[in-house]
Amino acid sequence: MTTTAGNRNQVSLRASGLTAIVDYAVSSPARAVAVLLVASLLAFLPGFFQIPPTDRDEARFAQATKQMLETGEYVDIRFQDEVRYKKPVGIYWLQPPS
Repeated sequence: MTTTAGNRNQVSLRASGLTAIVDYAVSSPARAVAVLLVASLLAFLPGFFQIPPTDRDEARFAQATKQMLETGEYVDIRFQDEVRYKKPVGIYWLQPPS
């Protein structure tokens, strides 16, 4: 593998940039916290906005719980006419009635 002068300069600039950030961070505890906060935000925020706030099945679970309370059938959980065995029965018991 051959490297050119341009590649070496690019690697050198990256290394010196990283060194400058580390030197800035270790100069005080507050700066270290700030650098870690920025680094963690850059790492986690892109994926955070891709996750939906609720499960797409959540409405069905809530409706099955409501139907369980209305019919009085606390073991055989159903959503409309279909059985709903996707979660343990206790999960439906723990959901608050709406």
